[in-house]
Amino acid sequence: MEVIDPANGEMMEDNEGNILLAPIAEDGTDFEFSNFDIKIESSSYNDEDEKGQLMLESVMSGQIGQMLANVNPAGFFKVSSLAMKTMGTKYSPQISAILEQTAQQLSDPQAEQQASEMAQGKQSQQQPKSRSMKLPQNTNEA
Repeated sequence: MEVIDPANGEMMEDNEGNILLAPIAEDGTDFEFSNFDIKIESSSYNDEDEKGQLMLESVMSGQIGQMLANVNPAGFFKVSSLAMKTMGTKYSPQISAILEQTAQQLSDPQAEQQASEMAQGKQSQQQPKSRSMKLPQNTNEA
C-alpha cells in the first residue's frame, strides 16, 4: 500500500523519486505486548589483554613455538592449553582440556619422540597406534 503524506494527501516518495510502500496488516497477523524483558550482556574489552594474546600467538607460531614443539612437544601442548584458556570463545575450555590431555599422553617417551619427529616434518615409518581408537573395518571388500 502506498504511503500517503498527511499534509497534502499525495503519495510520498524517497530522495530518489521512488514511491514509498508499507505493508498492509491483516487481521490476526499483528500482536500487541506491554511487558518485555531486556537482557544486557557486558563484554569487557581490554587492549592489554588483546596485546598479550597477540604476543602469545606470535610466540607460539614463531621460531620459539616451533623449537618448543620439536624439543618438548608435551610442553608445547601445555602452553597451547594455557593460551586457549585465555581466549573467551564458546569452546575454549573444551579445546584447552583436549590439549592438556594430549600433553599428558605425551608423557610416554615413545609418543613424545613421535610427536617431536612429526613437528620436525619427519614421517615415522611405522603407523602411529592409537590407544583408544581403531580404524573401522571395510565391509565393502569381498
